[in-house]
Amino acid sequence: MDDLLRMYQWIKNTRTTLYEYLDQLTPGDFTREVSGFGHGSIRDTMVHTIDSYRFWISLYNREEHRPLSIRDCQSVTRLPRLFREIDEVMESLVRHNSGWLDEVVTRRIEGVDKPLRFSVRWLFAHMITHEFHHKGQVVSMGRALGYEPPDTDLSLPEL
Repeated sequence: MDDLLRMYQWIKNTRTTLYEYLDQLTPGDFTREVSGFGHGSIRDTMVHTIDSYRFWISLYNREEHRPLSIRDCQSVTRLPRLFREIDEVMESLVRHNSGWLDEVVTRRIEGVDKPLRFSVRWLFAHMITHEFHHKGQVVSMGRALGYEPPDTDLSLPEL
């Protein structure tokens, strides 16, 4: 458990660098469509990333998923608050399931024939790799808009 929480702290530290980068964007560039990217704009990609966490967490908890709207994130300043909500739930999920990280749960989704089978450890790995995939897209979109991105890879931890 401590390993996953430590890893998650590294993820959060990396987000800080991303927030600082995104703070440089004009409001128009935050919402501007950039061709060649699946979610269109930096804002829409960030909303998708956050909402994916929310979807999988609600699925695991057998709760109704209420999708985020782009209206929920009209400025870069909203991102840290939305991610803090995710952070609290992810950290709680790991803490409360420390003895069962690899226990497989089965969940059905309406409209999907085959049930989904996954563990908390898989959920954790899936969500952070998904976030980093889209973080790379966001940085690339910013570069396409003329912003020089910083290194947003995982920073080396202090040992």
